[in-house]
Amino acid sequence: MPSTAFEAFSPAKRMFRCPICKGKMSLSPKRSLVCKHGHCFDLSARGYVNFLAGAAKSRYSADLFANRRTILQAGFYDPVLDALHESIARRFPQGRVCVLDAGCGDGFYAKALSQEARMDVYALDNAKEAIQLACRGDTGVKWMVANLADIPLRDGTVDALLNILTPANYHEFARLQSERGILIKIVPGSRYLGQIRELAAGQLRSASYQDEATRSYFESHMRLLAEKELCYTRPVTPEQAEAFLRMTPMTFGVDLHSIHAARLREVTIHLHLLIGRRLTEKASGSSGTVKIAKT
Repeated sequence: MPSTAFEAFSPAKRMFRCPICKGKMSLSPKRSLVCKHGHCFDLSARGYVNFLAGAAKSRYSADLFANRRTILQAGFYDPVLDALHESIARRFPQGRVCVLDAGCGDGFYAKALSQEARMDVYALDNAKEAIQLACRGDTGVKWMVANLADIPLRDGTVDALLNILTPANYHEFARLQSERGILIKIVPGSRYLGQIRELAAGQLRSASYQDEATRSYFESHMRLLAEKELCYTRPVTPEQAEAFLRMTPMTFGVDLHSIHAARLREVTIHLHLLIGRRLTEKASGSSGTVKIAKT
């Protein structure tokens, strides 16, 4: 394990909680996170902690994450990254900021944000393949294989919680938010990857996508502070077209051999960035029920 990866987990006593007994955790000399009841989670040689040992395998494959990385590194989502930077800087103009990327995938956004010295970045995904891809290199990010229903961080420790094109758990998000904390959730707009939807229309359950239900669910759990819409269309090479077809859950169950990737010559990225803050317990009417919301 790179020494910087081990050092990144040094604030364990302040940040982490045991997913089994909910107790505080400390970092042992044996490079493990341990609670007072002896529940132990080792830091892997690659620099991440797996809190889901023995859990069910994610439905997202290593191939999906590899293709997604190809698209992200090609710059298609750089405007999204810029919007995240701007939103966090506006809410936290100075001082240290604790960031959690919940559902980080291959870690594109977490890595970029960690380049800022004042950002203390944590990132989790329930797909071990994604985290193994994400933690390559010395990034300083605290990488975790963990579940959204039981995030192994202590109450009120996160300032900026990111939830980008992935399911949400608002009960956990509210628990984690600090007094000044915000949630930045990014959801697809109606034109998101519309060209792919058209190509696969005959094999999809729905020929169109509307985000009203997701937005309504967000506002029933978070007080909406601000909103930003991103919409742009970019040309793609044949290689990028193939990667786009293989990196989105939209094409799960679609016979990709029946779709001619060469017909995909451009893609539209249409997203809504929603910034919210937890409701008070009285206002939210929380019953403690854990629900996972799909984007």
